[in-house]
Amino acid sequence: MVSSIGIAMDPDMATYSKSHGNVAKIKVEIDLLKPRQDQIWVGFKRLDTNIEDGYWLYMEYEGVPAYCSYWSIQGHLITFCRNKNKDEDLKKKVDEESKS
Repeated sequence: MVSSIGIAMDPDMATYSKSHGNVAKIKVEIDLLKPRQDQIWVGFKRLDTNIEDGYWLYMEYEGVPAYCSYWSIQGHLITFCRNKNKDEDLKKKVDEESKS
């Protein structure tokens, strides 16, 4: 069911024991470089009519580390990357000086 998101590792104990019927938690290995899906399609065929049906299941992520794709490190997002901002400022400065 979660193959479009990543590689399923294992469910938590509440999910495994089915003690919370309306919630399922599954540990999934995801690629931090890919955008996260906020929902997945759960499709099935109805037993009585054999008609295909389904619904959108909304996803929530817990414990996903921040990842900077500019420096390829965990710990901060690219929007807060000081090194990227410094490099962009330096590039602007060089471009302005070359135009002068």
